[in-house]
Formats: sequence, structure tokens, C-alpha cells
Amino acid sequence: MTKKIIMYIRENIKDITIFACLYFVAVVIGIIMYNVLPIGHEYKELITNTLDGTKLDNFAGVNIIVNGIKHNALFLLIAVSAIFTYICTIILSSLFVVKGISTGIYISSLYSILGPIRGTEFVFLDVLIPQVFCVFGLILFATLITNIKKTRFNEPLNILSVSVFSLSLMSFSIAFEQLISSVCINIYTNIS
Repeated sequence: MTKKIIMYIRENIKDITIFACLYFVAVVIGIIMYNVLPIGHEYKELITNTLDGTKLDNFAGVNIIVNGIKHNALFLLIAVSAIFTYICTIILSSLFVVKGISTGIYISSLYSILGPIRGTEFVFLDVLIPQVFCVFGLILFATLITNIKKTRFNEPLNILSVSVFSLSLMSFSIAFEQLISSVCINIYTNIS
């Protein structure tokens, strides 16, 4: 299976690069939007209220696994539905732009709430590490969808291998986020 995944990545490096660039440019746009538009301050208030509210409940209401599954399932559902449209690539690209912008706004609000040192710790643990795995899994899945749409797949085994691998990356990201959540909670608790 590893050889199939590596070969798949090599054959689709152009599409993978395009989706990755879209995502990273969107993250930068999200950071700029946070600093320029009033939405940034509203989002900061929302994050602060959410963290304060869950802090009062001893973070009992936080279920990262359920939230992660819901968000990724929604992304995958829209991506799979895009196969049946004429604008499949536009829909997939839009998903990465929206995800990137929201990540950029989230990163900026965390820095604004936590400061540069604690913000860097929190962003590294809560955003950067999980997003590397999750976004790469989503990118692989998106390239799989575009390949199915363009009927470039001959072997169902390749579809299964890539699907399982990309879902595994997303699952790892959710599990990591859940495991590291107590550390992130301590970072937030110690600043306020």
C-alpha cells in the first residue's frame, strides 16, 4: 500500500501542489482579514467567550473528536458530492479557500488572545501539527475526487488505498488534537 500511495503522490504532485498553495494563500488572506476587517475582533470575542465558558465548566463540554469528525465529514461529503457537478474543481478549491481563511483568522485570534509566546505554543500544538496531517489528508482526498471525475483511475484498489490513507491522516489529526487538548487548556488557563 505504501508504494501505491507514494506513486499516487508522484503522479499527482501538480494537483497536490495547487490545492496546498490555495490553502496556504487562504491562510495568509485569513490573517490579513483578521487584522483589517471588523470580523477579526468579533471572532476574537467569540473565541474568548467560548474558551471562558468552557473554562468555567472545567472544559467538560469540549469534545474535540466529535467536532473533528463532524467538520471533516462535512468536507468529505461536499467533496464527494462535487463529483456529480460540472464545477468539481471549483467546489474543491473553494473548500480549501474557506478552510484556509478560517484557519488564518483562528491563528490570528489565538495570538491576539494569548500573546506571542503562549500564542505560538498554542498554535503549534492546536493548529499547526494537526492541520499538517488533516490538510494533507484532505488534499489527497480532493485529488482523488478530481481523478475520479476525470476518469483517470483504472484500479479500484488505488481508490481504496488513497481513501484509507487520507482518512487515516485525518483521524490521526483528530486523535492528536484530543490528546494534546489538556496541554492547550493549561496554556489558556495560565494566561487568564
